[in-house]
Amino acid sequence: MRLDQVADEADLARNTLYSHFGTKDDLVEAIVRPALEQGLQDLRKLARARPRERIDGTLAVYWRLWQKHGEALRIAYRLQGFPAGPLVELHGAFAQAVLAALKSAARAGILRVRDPAIAARLVMRVAIPLLELYTGYDDAERLFVESMRGLLVVDVR
Repeated sequence: MRLDQVADEADLARNTLYSHFGTKDDLVEAIVRPALEQGLQDLRKLARARPRERIDGTLAVYWRLWQKHGEALRIAYRLQGFPAGPLVELHGAFAQAVLAALKSAARAGILRVRDPAIAARLVMRVAIPLLELYTGYDDAERLFVESMRGLLVVDVR
């Protein structure tokens, strides 16, 4: 999509859009950066939690981000394989924070697939589509958390 198309869709004068964002990457960064920064900050707060709580906390981070930054998450999801310029480092740090939670679950023996890298890829590929799928349901948060837990965690309680 070109910035001209974005301006048309947003019913903005092209000059107004171009005065704020010189390129499409600049626009994407302005939308996605706040969500990734908030998510990374929240994920880092979970670093000392027990493994199961880290997994649940990670899922809660995704839920909160979806509530506040749904469009940004949709865009970030579509950019997974090729995050734009300045977002590469931030996206990588976010992914590493998710991976750290999954590594703690693997060490505790509660990670279903045992390999935290595979589990991280699963989270990155499935979380946003599930959030989209459950949007509109009264119990969307519960459905999302239970679905993700079922994919990630062995119930050994």
